[in-house]
Amino acid sequence: MRLRFISTWAALTLLVVVSGTWAQTTDEARGQSIAALREHADKGDAQAQTTLGTYYQFGIFVPKDCVQALFWFRKAAEQGWPGAQMALGIQYQGGSSAGPIEACVSQDLTQGAAWFRKAADEGWPSAQHQLGWLYEIGAGVPKDYRLAAFWYRKAAEQGDADSQFNLGMLYYNGQGVIQDYVQSATWFRNAAEQGDVGAQSLLGILYTQGQGVPQDYAEAYFWSDIAAVGMNNKPGQKSAIDVRDAAGAKLTPTVLMQTQARARKWFEDHAAKAQTQ
Repeated sequence: MRLRFISTWAALTLLVVVSGTWAQTTDEARGQSIAALREHADKGDAQAQTTLGTYYQFGIFVPKDCVQALFWFRKAAEQGWPGAQMALGIQYQGGSSAGPIEACVSQDLTQGAAWFRKAADEGWPSAQHQLGWLYEIGAGVPKDYRLAAFWYRKAAEQGDADSQFNLGMLYYNGQGVIQDYVQSATWFRNAAEQGDVGAQSLLGILYTQGQGVPQDYAEAYFWSDIAAVGMNNKPGQKSAIDVRDAAGAKLTPTVLMQTQARARKWFEDHAAKAQTQ
């Protein structure tokens, strides 16, 4: 199973915050902006409080200060602002599992799960994914595959690729849900179409074996080829290449060329899509 690195959330938070209403380009304007931000935060604006907490967390425009970061995150979280609830959940989890988020409190997985739950209840897919993972491994909450599947599904239905992958794995293994290869393949495909190389690789295997989908060597070649290229010397690439080559050996030269052209088109389309985002 897969846990999304919290550093991804941090990077997205920074992107939104730094490019948002409060960010300015000159020192003078920035100072005025911080003063205005604090004024809004003092008046109870939860978004301003979360932004100010983020600034203090990372030392953006202000000196880095864990105490101030926690103070403002808690102010916003207690008002029900999910971004701040997520931030507190990360803090109590022990900071980032891989990345720049430094823990400012002693690790308390139970508290972390409680704050993730609050943000998850507000519909945040990142929090729902995180909560699903905690239920899957039993960290801060009792281990419960059924609840892991419940929260993964919440996030997966909002398009969260990591949750789609994990939900597909639960269906494949029959953990927390009735084993269902069709459902597994469906969720792997959803993640694969978003560029998830792990899901692409597993989808190639399912097409090779005819599990949850009709046996189709052209589809097996297509998804394994995309996965192998996307993995770029990462673990699992050799397996994807082996599945691709074995499937390719079963195709006629014409079908093989058509499938390779389809894979190239997939990369072109996704590269163009990435440039427009």
